[in-house]
Parts: sequence; C-alpha cells; structure tokens
Amino acid sequence: MSFLVANLPLEPVFVRKEFLYNGKKGHGEFMKGYWVSVKAQKHRALLFETLLENGALYDKLPIEAFVHDREGDFRFEQSDLALWDIDTWFITTIVKDALRHLDAKVRIGNELVGGTYICTVDQCDANGELMPTCASIPKEHKSQNILALENGQYCSMPNNRILWTEQSLTKVQGPPDFEACEEVYFSNTLRNYCHDEKWFYEGDEEQANEEGKEKGKEENNAKKENQQEDGILGDNKWQTTQS
Repeated sequence: MSFLVANLPLEPVFVRKEFLYNGKKGHGEFMKGYWVSVKAQKHRALLFETLLENGALYDKLPIEAFVHDREGDFRFEQSDLALWDIDTWFITTIVKDALRHLDAKVRIGNELVGGTYICTVDQCDANGELMPTCASIPKEHKSQNILALENGQYCSMPNNRILWTEQSLTKVQGPPDFEACEEVYFSNTLRNYCHDEKWFYEGDEEQANEEGKEKGKEENNAKKENQQEDGILGDNKWQTTQS
C-alpha cells in the first residue's frame, strides 16, 4: 500500500496537448508518452504521471487527458470516464492476472462501450482505522479498474460498471440485479478458540456442548408443545363426535 503515489504498468499513451497548456492551446494535437505512476489526493480524481517523448516527466493529469488512438471519437468527459474520486490518500495498483488483456463492456453514461483491461487501483484507510472514509465501508468502497476503450479513450471504473467478456468463462446477457455488499464478515468467533494447551484443538468444546444442550432443550420443548396441541385437538374432535 502506497501513500499518495503508486506505480503503473508502462502503458504507451498519447497526451492531448491542450492539457499540457491548461487548455490555452494544443487542441487537436498529441504527444506520445508512457504512464509511470498514479497519484491519489483525497476527494479528487486519480491523477497520472507520464514520461513524454521529449523527456519531460509530467504529472497531475486526469484520465480524460489520455488516448490510445489519435483518430478516435473522444466524446466522453472526465465525469463520464471516471465515475468516482478517490476517498483516501492510500492506494495500491495491481494487474489482476485473471483479467489481463480481457475484453469488457463498460457502462459509460447510458452506453455499453467495449474496452480492454490494463490494471486496477484500489484504496484503503491508513493503519486500519475504523471507517474514517468511504474506503472502509463495504457498500461505499470502490476499486478503480483502468481500461482502454474502443473509442480511443481510457476509463477508470468500479466493478459494478463492467461486464467481462471471455467466451469460455462468461456469458454476458445484460447487467445483473445484484445488491451492493453491505456486510462486514468475520471468521474469528468464540467457537474457534480453545482454552487449553492442545496443539490440534477443535474449538471451545465446553461452549459447543452448552450450545448443544440448549438446542436439545429447545427441540424437546417444541416436541412437548406439539404433543399438547395434538392432545387438545384430539379431545375437541372426540367431544364433537359425542355431541
């Protein structure tokens, strides 16, 4: 996990030159370069550092500033290409082997646009503090997947805006109706511990026995209640017959 800056794969890109001049000139022109790193500033867009062909190392550009095809249709803006800002100062980058070079369908605005996976930027809160930002809340946490879109631009999108297409593994039939994860899961419980010196222990046997006794009591009580109800119903039926 890195503070502020993390490495990126050496992706060849073209920089839209108007971003090198704060929009004052360079429109319609491009400069070749290679991504070097990505920067996280809390509550701001991801920012990319690029080694340009003239030797300059230029940073703090948003994903909208980059294309991989100079003849593409650059119809999407920053807010389309990156759905969320970063929630924290701490990020990590990873190329997920199972997704490497996979094609995908990405929801950009109201369109499903084809794209190819490059890498993922993930985030967390420093030192494991309890929920100081959205990065620690399951429903709000966002991974950002970097993809090259078929229109020539790049995007940075969370998992719930991407459908991965691999003929032998997936069958894409439209967006699923899943709900966002809201649970925090734990494996450590009292049943996983044993308060003796056994090396190959099997959990807290005493607690397990107590739970077994309680469960047995509940089952016995349920049986007694059912028997009582059967007896009452039987008496009522007999009385009705006699009358």
